[in-house]
Amino acid sequence: MIAVFSPYDTARLRYVLNVLFSRWLSVDYTLYSDHQAFLSDSNACKLRYTAKAYDDDIPRIHNHGFLEHSEGRKCKVQIKGEGSDLRIFPGDDTCLGFDVFAGMFFCLSRYEEYDSSKLDHHGRFPAKGSLAYRLDFLDRPIVDEWREALIGILTAHWKQSPFSQPKFLCRVTVDVDNASAYAYKGAVRSLLGVGRSLFRMDTTLLSRIKTLFNSANDPFLTYQAQCAIAKSFDVPIIHFVLCAGLSPHDRSLNPSNPHFKGMLSKLNKQSQVAWHPSYSAFGNPAMLDKELQQLNQILGSPVTQSRQHYIRLQFPETYRHLISLGIKDDYSMGYPDHDGFRAGTTLSFPFFDIDDNRESDLIIHPFYFLDTYYSEVRQLSAEAALPKMKAIADTVKQHGGELNLVWHNRTFSELRKQWKGWTKALVLLLTHAQKETV
Repeated sequence: MIAVFSPYDTARLRYVLNVLFSRWLSVDYTLYSDHQAFLSDSNACKLRYTAKAYDDDIPRIHNHGFLEHSEGRKCKVQIKGEGSDLRIFPGDDTCLGFDVFAGMFFCLSRYEEYDSSKLDHHGRFPAKGSLAYRLDFLDRPIVDEWREALIGILTAHWKQSPFSQPKFLCRVTVDVDNASAYAYKGAVRSLLGVGRSLFRMDTTLLSRIKTLFNSANDPFLTYQAQCAIAKSFDVPIIHFVLCAGLSPHDRSLNPSNPHFKGMLSKLNKQSQVAWHPSYSAFGNPAMLDKELQQLNQILGSPVTQSRQHYIRLQFPETYRHLISLGIKDDYSMGYPDHDGFRAGTTLSFPFFDIDDNRESDLIIHPFYFLDTYYSEVRQLSAEAALPKMKAIADTVKQHGGELNLVWHNRTFSELRKQWKGWTKALVLLLTHAQKETV
């Protein structure tokens, strides 16, 4: 049991303490705003969160005051130091020398992402707009580093450790933007596709024609092999499926297509089938509800997991829409245009709505790179990208985090040059992640 004293008890402070102590470290805590009651608690390890220093040996975290407020989003973030000595909301000579609770809240709440002036043409907050990118710590799970440094200080001071460390988890996730490459798309789409391939002298023309004569040849129908890879490593696999009508950015099969329904029903027996909200439905509650209901109907049970198509994520609207539709876990917390640790952590955490000033039941599961970021944005081969992915996997494992690997259904086909070798890369990455730490 941990006793924490703070001159105020707010939703923001409670959120940080809930995530840090209850969720991540599996230890009970009591928050006191009455100092005498705090001192009278003889059964707990004590910790102060104050701006004021006390003449005793109880460890203290500097209280900047950031977590005292419950309204507004305007706050000039103070920075001191650089590299491993970087401090957000710096303070006096206390534990870590800065307000670690405020720093955690800033990172986890994605406080800076409520500024819509920085959004890209897809309506997304870009990696280069983040404080982590500008101060060169995007490649570090800085919140995890703070957590571990704080644990070390408190354990040494208390001469005991009430904490349980998080355990590493690996998970394969597959975005199914297009359930099939050519099969089951109807005569009009098929003929238009052949004409387009002929005009462009596309090297995939032969594959397209073979599929049109026999749908079993469709290069995207590799679901069984994907599930087999996950099963061989005894890791869970989730397929995030686009279930929407045709649009310039949404190119999958129609939800009413019987072949699509059959594919999903079969896949649902081998994998967890989750929702991939479409590009077109972004910010449109009615369309989102329609898509989710269609997917629920196909599967015969409610879907409670999601990842945004194109990683279109806006605060707080996107998560509010998901919550209203019954989504419990979202896997969109990562950048489509960069690798790294968007929320500064390798661990899952609940969404905090800054405007409503409350912690929600929606759990956010971060990812750290997309296969397509390396293969299509950076145009790296699988062989060249593998060391980068292994290094990130090592960092996640070091901190006992969740390694949520993101592959795309099209990548497994290896139909195009940029996708060659990526199935093997996944196997090698899983092999590396499961090696015992020396």
